[in-house]
Amino acid sequence: MTWHKPAYIAFLLVWLVNWVVAAFGITLPADGLWVEGLLPITAVVTTLVGLRRTLPLQNVLATSALIAGFACAVTWLCVRTGLPFGPIAFLDADANPLLETVPWWIPALWLVVIINARGVARLMLCRWRTSRNYGLWVIGAASVLPVVFDLGLEPFAIHTKHYWLWTATKPSLGWDWYGAPLSNFLAWLICALLLVIATFVWSINKRPVPVVPDYHPLSIWLLLTAWMTTGNLVEARWAAAAVSVGSCLGMVALLFWSAVKASLPIRTPANPSCEVRDP
Repeated sequence: MTWHKPAYIAFLLVWLVNWVVAAFGITLPADGLWVEGLLPITAVVTTLVGLRRTLPLQNVLATSALIAGFACAVTWLCVRTGLPFGPIAFLDADANPLLETVPWWIPALWLVVIINARGVARLMLCRWRTSRNYGLWVIGAASVLPVVFDLGLEPFAIHTKHYWLWTATKPSLGWDWYGAPLSNFLAWLICALLLVIATFVWSINKRPVPVVPDYHPLSIWLLLTAWMTTGNLVEARWAAAAVSVGSCLGMVALLFWSAVKASLPIRTPANPSCEVRDP
C-alpha cells in the first residue's frame, strides 16, 4: 500500500524523539507537549494503514468505530462511577475532552493496543493456524496481551507522565500495582475479550491469501513497550520493566522457535499451496 511506508517512518521518527525524552528524563515545556501528542496519532495512522493492506476499507472503519466507541463509553463510565476499572482521574481531561470527560487520546490508545494485540497473537500462533482451535487461541492471546501491556503502562503513565491517577483510598482486594488497582487489570482482560470477539468478523479476510507473516504489529508493540519500559527503568521501577521485557522476550523466543521448527510454510492436503482463509 502506497501510504504504508511513509506512515511507518513518521511513527518511527516521532517514537524516537519521545524515546529520547523518556531515556534522558527530559521534561517538556507546556508548548512542547505536542511532541507527545503526535505519538498516539502516528501510532494509530500506521496501525490502520497497516491493517488496510489485508482488509477492505469498510472492515477497517467498522473495527475502528467499534473500538473507539467502546473505549469512549467505558472510560466515561469509569470516570463517572469508578466502574469497571476503578475510580480514576485524568489529569489532562480538560484539554480537548471527548464527551466532556474522556481525553482525546484514549480512543487512540485502545485502537493501537487492541488491533496490534490481535496482530501479535496471530503472528505468534501462525505455525498452528491449521489447527482446529487456532481461532480460540488467537482470541485468548489477543485478550491477555493488552493486560500485559498495561502492567508496564500503568507505572509509566501514573508516575512518569502523570496522565492519570487512581483515586481509591484503599486498593481493591488489598493489592495494587504501582497505584493501579487489581480491578483495572481484570477489567482490561474482560474489555479486551469483548472487543476481540466483537471485531473478529470484521478482522477476517474472506478471500484466500498466501500465509505471509506480518511483523508490522509486532514492531509497533515492541517500540511502544520499549518507550514505556525505558521510562520505568530510568525511575527504577524494576518490576514493571521486568514484566514488559520478559513478555517481549517471550514473544521473540516463540517466533524464533516457530521459525526454526518450520522454515517452510505449513502445507496441508486441502491447502497444498498454503492458501487458506484468514481466520
